[in-house]
Amino acid sequence: MRMQKIAVLFLSLLFCLGSWAQDYKGSVLLTVQDTNQQPLPGAVATLTSDTFNRTATSDAAGQARFIGLFPSSYDLTVSMAGFESVKQQGLVIETGANVKLTITLKVESTQEVLVVTAETPLMDARKFGTSTVITEDELTALPQARDPWAVMNTVPAIQTDRVNIGGSESGQQSNLVAHGDNGDNTTWVIDGLEFADRSAEGATSSYLDFGMFSQVSFGTGGSSAEVGGAGVRLNFVTKQGSNQHTGHLRLLWADKSFQSHNIPDDLAAQGYVGNRINETFEKGFELGGPVVKDRLWYYAAFNQNDIDTLVITGASDKTKLRNLTLKFHGDITSSTRFNVLYTEGDKIKNGRGAATTRPQETTWDQDGPTPIYKLEINQMVGTNTELTLLAGHVGGGFQLTPKGDANQQITYNYDDGVWGRTYYHYQVERPQDQVTLRGNSFFTTGRLTHDFEFGAFSQKFEDKTNLDYGTENQVIAAFSGGQGVEAWLYRNQVSASEFDTKGLFLNDVMEFGDFTFNAGLRYEVQGGNNSATSSPANSIRPDLLPELNYSGSNQEFEWKNISPRLGLTYTFGDHRQFLARANYAIYYDPIAATEISFNNPTDQSEVDLPWTDLNGDGLVQGNEVDDTTILYTYNYDPANPTAANSVKRVDPDLKAPKVSEMILGGEWSITPEFVLGATYTYRERTDEEWSPNYYLDANGNVQIFTSADYEAAGTVSGTNAYDNSTYEETYYQLTDAALAAWNAAGRGTYLTNRDGYSEEYSGIELTATKRLSNKWMMRASLSTNDWTKHLKPNAIQDPTNQQGGSTEDGGEMAVQSAGSGSRGNIWVGSASWQANLNGLYQLPFGMAISANLFGREGFSAPLYDLSPSIRGEGRKNVAVGRVGDYKFDDLWNLDLKFTKTITKERTTVDLALEAFNVLNSDTSLALQTRLDTANAGQSVEILSPRILRLSATIHF
Repeated sequence: MRMQKIAVLFLSLLFCLGSWAQDYKGSVLLTVQDTNQQPLPGAVATLTSDTFNRTATSDAAGQARFIGLFPSSYDLTVSMAGFESVKQQGLVIETGANVKLTITLKVESTQEVLVVTAETPLMDARKFGTSTVITEDELTALPQARDPWAVMNTVPAIQTDRVNIGGSESGQQSNLVAHGDNGDNTTWVIDGLEFADRSAEGATSSYLDFGMFSQVSFGTGGSSAEVGGAGVRLNFVTKQGSNQHTGHLRLLWADKSFQSHNIPDDLAAQGYVGNRINETFEKGFELGGPVVKDRLWYYAAFNQNDIDTLVITGASDKTKLRNLTLKFHGDITSSTRFNVLYTEGDKIKNGRGAATTRPQETTWDQDGPTPIYKLEINQMVGTNTELTLLAGHVGGGFQLTPKGDANQQITYNYDDGVWGRTYYHYQVERPQDQVTLRGNSFFTTGRLTHDFEFGAFSQKFEDKTNLDYGTENQVIAAFSGGQGVEAWLYRNQVSASEFDTKGLFLNDVMEFGDFTFNAGLRYEVQGGNNSATSSPANSIRPDLLPELNYSGSNQEFEWKNISPRLGLTYTFGDHRQFLARANYAIYYDPIAATEISFNNPTDQSEVDLPWTDLNGDGLVQGNEVDDTTILYTYNYDPANPTAANSVKRVDPDLKAPKVSEMILGGEWSITPEFVLGATYTYRERTDEEWSPNYYLDANGNVQIFTSADYEAAGTVSGTNAYDNSTYEETYYQLTDAALAAWNAAGRGTYLTNRDGYSEEYSGIELTATKRLSNKWMMRASLSTNDWTKHLKPNAIQDPTNQQGGSTEDGGEMAVQSAGSGSRGNIWVGSASWQANLNGLYQLPFGMAISANLFGREGFSAPLYDLSPSIRGEGRKNVAVGRVGDYKFDDLWNLDLKFTKTITKERTTVDLALEAFNVLNSDTSLALQTRLDTANAGQSVEILSPRILRLSATIHF
């Protein structure tokens, strides 16, 4: 009767609750046999840790399962009447790992328990894709900038837009790509709860305390049906308390007096100081232990990291990361466990955005804490089924306040791309709620064993955005040659949207001898709506941009997708030390605010007009703009400025972009804790979104312009500062007839799928992983990257080849960074190879030495020249050459660490000296790629110089 009630409850919840994958937990797959390799049914297996105790009985095939295991170290005892008991100590469970063990029991001859200290195998026959687990040993023992994005650089195939030298980039979110994903689909997860920011696609809603991680895993391909998009999946596993009160106190300090100089002479001659650290100072405290011994445990942590840096010009960029964490876990009954997590991250920043084009008065001050709440309940039903309920809330939001007076007029200089006076103000609220119900059940059918996973998921997001240019001067004054030339007039953005994802997933992992099969299916529904909002009129020309009141609307499309996942592994060899794997999967992009709010009329609106500074005061007045000539518009119909409907339209048949993936690979387990691997990944991306210009036919239907509707408008020409060659490139404009049709339709754009466009990714990863044992550990990788775009004629509207290769069929893919500082000149994902080697060796007398060596090919530098303003389409970044014609120098960086451990009774002190950028390289990370500027080809960001950091950690 009790089982029936639980089943009814589960089926009821299945259709109204939801989840993202709880893939941070692991399992033990146990086979018990006798010395003749015959299965032993009825054997009793007990798995224990300081806060865990569970018993299972082997079935007719001699098999038993322990599922839902928190990453930790466990002891396993197996006993059976008439046989000697076996105890295996120090069984290591890593994030998402499935540890497969065979225990052989001998006929009883003594009453003693045979204690086994065999190594826990790293090779996982149930790993169908590509992933990397960073253990606490690696997080603490290797030289680390103590930042998740810095760790990413050590993971095969992940390329990021910045290099963190000893904390120089901590608190700055990196743009990243991997396996042909542009980073928008990156998923951030903490203890099974997602906290990705679906408005700033691919970003995290919060900054975490690096010291609270037990492990971090990075999934880059071959995901189960629990996972939606094809992006990198970061899973942070937090520490938890045990039966003994323990604590940690840490201090880390680096100062400019510990730093070398690496600024090249040519940059120093211009007054540049280089990208440098003034000081970084991190202090953290952790405490954990029992509330009720053997029943309820706690973990608490506080961390503050103060990062004071200079950009290459000497402008200040200061960041304070402050984190508070509280976690409880325990047993409600012998079969019911729970854990509760609260963590709050706050980023307080002074000088965000500082760069060669963003002087101090145009930088932002940032603040806004993000609290995260999570409740998880795990219910064992019998010994082979676990049900999990997970609920969480992420209170995302922050604001960016310009340092300059917000009521000044922002300036922009076309000649060098430099902003002036002040910048815009930005405030957002992005809360999200999740509920999860998930089940995992083990059973046998004939000779097949099944691990069956099933669940439902639902996630809701809100986005409330206010972007304003002050209350008096909603304008940017654009200059060229020292004279005012254009006025960019705005109606502030005051938008609100809601969107959600919900669905079901099924996954069955089946074993048959040396074969392991995976079959999964994911069904999801995604959609959303815009809420009613109002945006005030532009104060300079309220006649052009009047107040706008919007009643809200449901978005016209809804995504419904089914995603299959298929995988196979085969183990072979005398000791099953070899493994071959294959995997096939289809992924669909998760919905984001960009699709829902695309046609929101209270999104930012803009109209650019010629400006003549009649009184010479450098300020735009209403009578100084020429409203008879429209240079550019965005989300605005000049013929109907009070329209409560946007001229931007969304295709009601818009589909979610799709990624098809195939993975082939193999591993060789030299020892259980030392594994070599090789993997090939192929991906094709189709149904990509784009927003071309459109017109309306005689029946009022949307029609997209084609390249036949464009004509040559002129050329850009000059000398290429990269190789001193001359160039001349053509740019295009709408024909007179097309321009008239576009104006008649309101000058809008149409969000739809880009027929005839696809992307292909092909890459190889070679890896070597040695877990810490026998005094040393190592992780090494080499990955290749071949990522190209393919365009049929119907995928090209404007024939102008714009920066990034907008018309280059077969061209190299590169993703322009949108990160803080000079990142616009960095095109990530264009390195054809990347390598990393790290390791540690434990010396006598409590000493250890470790190192990390990172290298990659220099990113591409897509060169361009800025065109004149083109009849309502604005200025275009006209590409000079193809994307991959010019590359930055290859990047290499070496970091070292020396640690001395002092132990006295229960107290241990780790003293460490770390050296970052040991070679003191001055590699350019970003160059000026716009050729019609005086500093074309010049470095606008270089690698931070060599610096030493001191640290002390007290464990008690």
